[in-house]
Amino acid sequence: MRGAWSVGSDFLRVCFDCGLFGQDFNSDNSESGVVRGRFNFSVLGTYGSLRKFFKGDSIENGLSSRIMIAEMPDNSFAPMPKFTESSPKADAAILEAVEKLKAAKGFTDTPRLRKAIDEWAEQKRLEAMASLDYVKDTYRKRAAVIGFRCGVIYRILEGKESKNCLRFATMIAEYVLTTQCRLFRERMNSEIKASELCERTTVNHNVFDELPAVFTRDDIKTFKGGDITSAGLKSIIFRWKRDGWIRKVGINKWQKEKRKDH
Repeated sequence: MRGAWSVGSDFLRVCFDCGLFGQDFNSDNSESGVVRGRFNFSVLGTYGSLRKFFKGDSIENGLSSRIMIAEMPDNSFAPMPKFTESSPKADAAILEAVEKLKAAKGFTDTPRLRKAIDEWAEQKRLEAMASLDYVKDTYRKRAAVIGFRCGVIYRILEGKESKNCLRFATMIAEYVLTTQCRLFRERMNSEIKASELCERTTVNHNVFDELPAVFTRDDIKTFKGGDITSAGLKSIIFRWKRDGWIRKVGINKWQKEKRKDH
């Protein structure tokens, strides 16, 4: 990846979706074209390196939602580790899995997996909306994509859509969402504060459930921390009303209805 970091950031984001990258033009001195990008990369580093990698707008522009962070367990004050060579049985299993993945071609139908991931993503949408957690709502979408892709790999290796396959896919999606929110929440909040919908906080409690049966805009402000804009309040009330969670019962008064997800 040559050129400015912004170009490299665009490249990584486009390649996650196997999209088109480049510029199609002709001039006296050069020619350029557009290619479909597919690129995987692994990085071993520290939390400091992670902060340097995701700088500027790389949090908000979607790059931070397109990675899976594999954290090493905390080994503070632990004894020196003792490493051994892998067994022939483990090596054979790895090689067999590699050959299966290399041989896989064409379309792999996964109706049960699609349904499981769709239900997981909807559950996270409802959780995010109830707690007014815009960061979770942002990251849940591609966490679902990453979990689904891992589930497809499991499906290819096992040869069927088993319950373990579905559990594995949703487990990965949950892990990706949790780590992305924990590591990037503060910086994403900081970068999007100027947005019309946000003075977004890190409050994770369920705002909707803590509201009284009949509430006002001021009640939402109180439970949210008082740092939400008028536009943000309107957006929240609109979504709750659209999903049948509330109904208007007077001027600046809404009543909570029984939620379908409860």
